[in-house]
Amino acid sequence: MNPNKDFEELFELLNRNKVKYLLVGGYAYAHHPEKPKSEPHRMDGS
Repeated sequence: MNPNKDFEELFELLNRNKVKYLLVGGYAYAHHPEKPKSEPHRMDGS
């Protein structure tokens, strides 16, 4: 992930000050690869 300089500075400040944060949105989606989709659960047991 290559955030622009503003976000890079923000993350550095948050981390340096041991701030807990949750990254939501485009950057979070770009940072985490897609997980494999599992087979849907069928109610009829098959």
